[in-house]
Amino acid sequence: MEAESMQIKKYLFLVISLLILHSTSAFAVVDDNASVVQLRKSCSEGGVALNNCFTQMGDVETWLRNTRIPDSNNPLLIEIGPGNFEGLIGCLAPQTYSHVTFRGAGMKRTIIGRITLGTGCTELSFLDLTVKQQPGSSYAVVIVNPGLHTRWTNVFLDGNWQEYGIGGGSGTHYWFASRTRGTYSVKRDKTWFFGSEITGKFVPTSGNTYEMNVLTAALGGEIHVYGSNLAAVENTGTLVSNLNHGVAYATSNAQIHIHGTGIDVISKAASDIYALWVDNGGSIHANETAYNMSTGTGGSINRIVNNGGTIRAPYVWEPQATPPNIVSVTGADTAVDTSGPDPVMIIYNSTCTGAEGPWYDPVAKACR
Repeated sequence: MEAESMQIKKYLFLVISLLILHSTSAFAVVDDNASVVQLRKSCSEGGVALNNCFTQMGDVETWLRNTRIPDSNNPLLIEIGPGNFEGLIGCLAPQTYSHVTFRGAGMKRTIIGRITLGTGCTELSFLDLTVKQQPGSSYAVVIVNPGLHTRWTNVFLDGNWQEYGIGGGSGTHYWFASRTRGTYSVKRDKTWFFGSEITGKFVPTSGNTYEMNVLTAALGGEIHVYGSNLAAVENTGTLVSNLNHGVAYATSNAQIHIHGTGIDVISKAASDIYALWVDNGGSIHANETAYNMSTGTGGSINRIVNNGGTIRAPYVWEPQATPPNIVSVTGADTAVDTSGPDPVMIIYNSTCTGAEGPWYDPVAKACR
């Protein structure tokens, strides 16, 4: 009898355990005030359903906008697991939220779709993930209204960043140890890049013409780049025309600051390329910056193009027997000519039209 009683107890314990397990799986819930939720490919682990868990970005967005509505007093962390979660993150009035952190499992492991942000959608942080531009879309991230504040750490922006200068205010966007591949355009807002890789992505517009300004600032916007790499590289051999193949363009009282940064502008085809270009009151300040510029035979290398703005970007080219074959502005470029018995410092002067190009010899007081 005692042995039979023990068997019954073991059987009842097993049944009760299975019921508890089944109950936990069946009644997993999302707490409307949770401070941390998960976005995963599966919300089941070991046969147990996980609370505060979603499997679709769209479901997270609906919950954020309509139920949770995080703010400064009630912030939220969204832990995103490995995988592709390419649903749209769309935060626009009147359904807005703020103070949300989207943290992935790694730049190469977590992929999310395009992001649209409007008024009220501020203090958002993105970490350890990729934001991917979707087919048929012109952007990976779009700021509909200036005045928002975001932070990006260890993020790969695989697509374009676009802003519309609608409304007032001036937002701030900080990038740390991140990568971009596309065009980055600001209007009114301010962006800072630290220790990041900022590269261009060619987009054909018509025929063999490509529009390619890696960084564009307009309408009083600002871009600051520190300790990073800026690159516009074309390796296909397809002609890039109309000087649309370049790195930094500022217009309409906007500013671009580039310091301690390498700039690469390289075209395999005979393209007209540029590094720094200003129009209509734009301003570029680029100190302690190195340049690597090359194009196919017949193309032109324009380090500086100034059409009504301000550029402060002095540069000393490496010593060489032949002066650099570049286009710049008077006084901005210097080089050391080693063709003679003694090295000679020469200065770029756009009024010089000598055999060796627009270079002035201050010792001889004459164009080369």
